[in-house]
Amino acid sequence: EAAAAKAAPPVPPPATPAELLAKDSFTSANPELWTVLSGDWKWQNGRLRQQQTGAADYVLELRRQAIPSDFETQLGFTTLDGQIWKSVGLRFDVTGGDHVMVYLSSYAGGSKVQVAWKQNGQQVYPETAMQARPVPLNARQELTIRVRGRLLNVLVNGELAVVSLLPFERRAGTLQV
Repeated sequence: EAAAAKAAPPVPPPATPAELLAKDSFTSANPELWTVLSGDWKWQNGRLRQQQTGAADYVLELRRQAIPSDFETQLGFTTLDGQIWKSVGLRFDVTGGDHVMVYLSSYAGGSKVQVAWKQNGQQVYPETAMQARPVPLNARQELTIRVRGRLLNVLVNGELAVVSLLPFERRAGTLQV
């Protein structure tokens, strides 16, 4: 009877449906959604291709001032070629020169998925936020990033690959491919 006298635990309120910030198949240019900041982006045969290669960043930026502190994003892509790093990924909390980035690299010297960041002009690539893994050229990849405050879960092709806790407070910023 004592157990029956205890009140049932409160039922949490239903989750609020997340706001869809952007959805794009990248089959054609969408200047209302994306700004080309750098690179030679071409839409051909219903696909977006980055034609320029080299050791520079080629960037599309989402036309939204700031992304929420909790979000999930997915990017499907195929790396066809490149000069050295052959990396594709996303940056978020882009403000000034600072950002957090998650990328897949098909680098011949060690392909991987990596969480990294640039804060106060210093770029950091922590080994604890990296997973060595095959990232073959000409193979479709899906990168999923789940962010809850400072916690990041990174999935590659539906498989959990990296869990990382950022060592700093996030700042509101934009999202870039």
